[in-house]
Amino acid sequence: MLQLVLLVGKVVFLLVLYAFVFFVVRSINRDLRAAPFIAQGISDASDGDRESRRALRRAAAAGDLLIDDSRPRSWELVVRTAPRMAMGAVFSISAETSVLVGRASDCDLQLQDTFVSSHHARLRATAEGLTIQDLGSTNGTFVNGAEIEGPLILVPGDEIAIGDAVFVVGAV
Repeated sequence: MLQLVLLVGKVVFLLVLYAFVFFVVRSINRDLRAAPFIAQGISDASDGDRESRRALRRAAAAGDLLIDDSRPRSWELVVRTAPRMAMGAVFSISAETSVLVGRASDCDLQLQDTFVSSHHARLRATAEGLTIQDLGSTNGTFVNGAEIEGPLILVPGDEIAIGDAVFVVGAV
C-alpha cells in the first residue's frame, strides 16, 4: 500500500514539474518573439529623438506649445505584439474622444490578457495631443519602457505596453 501511495506521489510531482516547465518555455517564447521589435525600437530611436520627445512633453504640459492647424486631427494605435490580436492591426482614436483600455466587456479596446486589469488605462485625444493615464492597474502601464505615474502626453512613435500588448502611437 505504501508503495502505491509513493508511486502516485511521484506521478503527481512529475505532472506538476512538467506543467511548470511548459509555462516557463511558453513565457520565454513570448519574450523571444517580442525581442526583435523591442530591439528595433531601441536602435531606431537615438538619444536625440528621446530628448526631443521629452522636450515636446514638457512644453505641452507647460502649455508652451503653439497650437497650429497642422496638428493631428486623430490618432492611431498600431499593434506591435499582443495576444489574440493581429500584428499591424490599427485602432483609430478620433479627436476629442476617450478610449478605455482593459479586460472588461465595457472597454473600448479590450485586451484578453491576464496581466491587464479590467479597467487598465484611458487614452484621450485632446487639443493638446493624445494623453494616456493608468487607472490604478495592478501591473502598470509603460510608455517607451518606463512606467507612467500620471497623465502623459504621447507623441508619434511612442510605444505603449499594457500587459503583454505593445502598441505604437501614430498621428493621422
